[in-house]
Amino acid sequence: MIIHLLLLLLLFTCLAGTWGENCNIKCSEDCHNRSCDPRTGQCNKGCNGFSDPPDCSTVCAEGTWGHNCRWNCSNKCYGRLCDSVNGECDNGCHGFSNPPYCNIACSNGTWGFNCQWNCSENCFGGTCDSVSGACLHGCEGFGNPPYCDLECDNGTWGLNCQQNCSENCFGRSCDSKSGQCSVGCQGFRNPPDCDIVCDNGTWGLNCLQNCSETCFGGSCDSVSGACDNGCVGFSNPPDCNAECDKGTWGQNCQRTCSKNCFDKSCDSVSGMCDSGCKGFSNPPVCNKDCNNGTWGLNCQWNCSEKCFGGSCDSVSGECDNGCDGFSNPPHCDKACVNGTWGRNCDWTCPNYCLNNSCDKNTGQCEIQCLDCIPGPILNDSVVLTREVKQASEQKSNTSIIAVSVLGIAAGAIVFVVVVTVLIKKIRFRRSEMIDPLKSLSQLKLYEDEESVREEGDEYKPIRRY
Repeated sequence: MIIHLLLLLLLFTCLAGTWGENCNIKCSEDCHNRSCDPRTGQCNKGCNGFSDPPDCSTVCAEGTWGHNCRWNCSNKCYGRLCDSVNGECDNGCHGFSNPPYCNIACSNGTWGFNCQWNCSENCFGGTCDSVSGACLHGCEGFGNPPYCDLECDNGTWGLNCQQNCSENCFGRSCDSKSGQCSVGCQGFRNPPDCDIVCDNGTWGLNCLQNCSETCFGGSCDSVSGACDNGCVGFSNPPDCNAECDKGTWGQNCQRTCSKNCFDKSCDSVSGMCDSGCKGFSNPPVCNKDCNNGTWGLNCQWNCSEKCFGGSCDSVSGECDNGCDGFSNPPHCDKACVNGTWGRNCDWTCPNYCLNNSCDKNTGQCEIQCLDCIPGPILNDSVVLTREVKQASEQKSNTSIIAVSVLGIAAGAIVFVVVVTVLIKKIRFRRSEMIDPLKSLSQLKLYEDEESVREEGDEYKPIRRY
């Protein structure tokens, strides 16, 4: 009986995928597995790509597919869109390649639609999520990971902007990715690496600036330009912006101008006498002594005639060897009082000078001699004056050539001896004189005798009247 019923069922049932009176109609593709009711053709086992069985007239919503649209499209499908029947990514892949299957992952450094896009340069290492493009390992030269859409602040660089630019970079500015100095070097050269220190005497951007002339030794800080070794010709280190006070020079104005400089003025850098020499010649070095008899600015002034031997202090002009015809050394501003003469007025005029008056410099009698009779005696007086003058000149010469005090003393002794001898001689002759008339008659007699001798006649005494 059962077998009979099965045979009847087989005789009146269509093959799978067909329906109708003669089973000659294919079931709709919209039916799951192409299976439908053999009599009505309705999708009695559900829909494929449609959501309203058994009619299966409503297409799956976007992002769904398959049996009664119960499956979501793969995230490998671009836009999460896929074929509603087979689920293939008919709109392309997202984070994968080989559409519509999208079964091959993107190679490193690519992402997105069919892996056609490159990861952002902002991604550290150039790697990113193949679907979203987000930087998986952080940012390079940017902040705000994983999006890496914020530039690094000035002075920072590298992974997520966590590193500071080198101090060697000018303005602490560097490339946000490589860290190389983008503007140039500060205190260093060889940009963009900036790994070579500035040569001595240079500083600043790529070492292109020279240290200030106010820096001692031409040395300065290679970054700031400040005089790190002190100033020359200026004070207030390291700025070195204050000029040296008058009379000072050198490193930080700590040195004093040479006493050889006129008015204590010298070049603040070299120390050379910029206003001339004081008691020396050869400016601006001022290392050559004044010649004897000169003094003052570059030795251009002559010593006063009041100075004994024409010698004076080369700086002040004061008579350093005493006065000549004046007293009060070294100023020599007081004339010798009557009856004195010579060096510092220490010598007395000869007592045979009229009114005891003589030349203040030479000692010569200004009004001949006192109680002298013309003739041999007068001649003796003249000889005495000449010898006095010679003695004075000898003293002057002795001073000029800087002979020792012993020489001067010896000259003075000679002078005293000569004067003493002459005075004794004069006194002796005075003792022989009877009176002025007798002296005149004797003078007459001497003259007559001389005239006779000149004529070559035999000498005969002449009678006296």
